[in-house]
Amino acid sequence: METNVPKSKNSKFNWIKVFLKWLGITLCGILIAWLVTTKLNSVRAGDTSSKKIAVIMSGTDKTFTIPKEFEDGFPKIASFPLKSQTIFIEPKEDLYSIEQAKIVADEIVNDDSYVLIIGNSNSELTEVTLNSILASKNRPSFILPIATADNILAKANSENYKSILRMVPDNNNQAEMIKSFIFSKMGENANVGLLIDEENETYSNNLSKNISAKILDYNGHIVLSKKYGKSCRFIDEYETLKKNKLLPDIVVYVGVSSNGLLLIEEFKALHINIPIIFTDGCTVERLMIKSKELKNKAYFLSSVSKSEGDKIEPTYKPIGHDAFDLAQKILSSIDEPITRSSVRNYIEKNKLKIIMNGDAGNYKFNEEGNNQEMKFKIYTYQNGILTEVKGL
Repeated sequence: METNVPKSKNSKFNWIKVFLKWLGITLCGILIAWLVTTKLNSVRAGDTSSKKIAVIMSGTDKTFTIPKEFEDGFPKIASFPLKSQTIFIEPKEDLYSIEQAKIVADEIVNDDSYVLIIGNSNSELTEVTLNSILASKNRPSFILPIATADNILAKANSENYKSILRMVPDNNNQAEMIKSFIFSKMGENANVGLLIDEENETYSNNLSKNISAKILDYNGHIVLSKKYGKSCRFIDEYETLKKNKLLPDIVVYVGVSSNGLLLIEEFKALHINIPIIFTDGCTVERLMIKSKELKNKAYFLSSVSKSEGDKIEPTYKPIGHDAFDLAQKILSSIDEPITRSSVRNYIEKNKLKIIMNGDAGNYKFNEEGNNQEMKFKIYTYQNGILTEVKGL
């Protein structure tokens, strides 16, 4: 039996179907138009999404406290607003390891939301991060708060990477101070022994070559130049040097605090009274206090310190604070939205104009990215008080 639907009801049902069909088409059209308009406006305005600053440090070696000092000075904030964007601060841990430093650097470099890197805790690990940056087609900018090796910036500039800034003076400046000190104290025919740390070789090899070249240029004598660490000790050469009357007038230990502590123990055990210069990787409290146990005089290189009354304390804490201020100053000076390219272009074009008075000192950069305002100083203990050596 056939059921007939009244014609008026069929017409009404068909009209509703047509209405819903055209309503759907209209709404889809409006949605597409909105998406296109939003995309076009976003392109015109630039990328206004949130961006990140990566801060890479090492917290695993308790004898090397420079990274911890830096972190203590870096403001404890997770983000800050910048115009229509939010800039996030993300601490990263490289475990004081070349392998881990590469993993961390690659992760950051492959994520375009990171527009700026601040790091690492020594020259060797900093070079690892630089290598990852140089391999990228869209390179983030790089601020070096601790690394002093000359060849890092030389490599960057040779690869046409210009958005890199070093906050502290370089190894050439440190070598010049060491040379001036040695000849002012020991005379122009000084016999110098160089002990070159097995750790952080990018730093120790670069700095030791600078020191050696400057001493030889001024007619000094390098009577010993060798690696130093767990597999190489001063005792291996001591008796031979003593027998041949070639003991150095002064030893320069070029390295970081872990093997510097080892050297102090060795000098104590051998009852050696040769003075030692410890380069800037050794300005940690544990080593400096322990150096008072030596028969000989110990000297320390540092470009950063804080003073409280008559007390001087080498520390990277003010560098941590200045690193944040420098990053914020750069980003806030950029008129367009913050992206890798806008930060990179700003630093490249305005490098000579980036000037800042900070807690650790003044900052003014040359074309290579080196800070021209900060210099190394030499300190020693006088009557138990750390004092700057003047008149060099």
